[in-house]
Amino acid sequence: MGKNEKVIDTNKMTGFKSIKSTVALLVLVSMIIIAAAGEIIALEIFVADQEATMLNVMEEQATAYGKLLDESPEADYNSIFSGVKIGGLESSYLLLTDEFGTVLFHGTDSSRVGKETMSTAVKEISAKLQKGENVTSGYSQYTIDGVEKFAAYYITKDKRIMAAVMNQDEVTAEITASFVKTSSG
Repeated sequence: MGKNEKVIDTNKMTGFKSIKSTVALLVLVSMIIIAAAGEIIALEIFVADQEATMLNVMEEQATAYGKLLDESPEADYNSIFSGVKIGGLESSYLLLTDEFGTVLFHGTDSSRVGKETMSTAVKEISAKLQKGENVTSGYSQYTIDGVEKFAAYYITKDKRIMAAVMNQDEVTAEITASFVKTSSG
């Protein structure tokens, strides 16, 4: 070391330490924000994918029960459909209407039998059937009394509408809980 060279001890420079600490803290906070944003995006993708899967399962259920009706049109709805839960979700139930939207079976409210369905999805399907349009199966979303619902449906040979119905928030909560459990692992 030459005469004019000085060794600077950065440990004695409190300003330098605080800059290093601040930069480290900012990097850490940035990493946490990026990770959280990634989890939020991943959750949104996961929920959308799982909702689509659930709608497919619902459509399969509606189709299976509808085909059962095709084979046994005079079946006792109450003995076959009572207590059916799709995916084990509490809000799920089966709904059966005639082609005009009159409820023939309601899985959670037997007082609805004989009345017009409240399901806008089933009403739309009924309107298409009455116009002579070809409708077979599918799914949709609608709202009743402020509650978002999923419905998957199947049209029987005699034009009855078999629908599997559940609350969207329950589906989303189940999917989110599954994601959180998987992510935390």
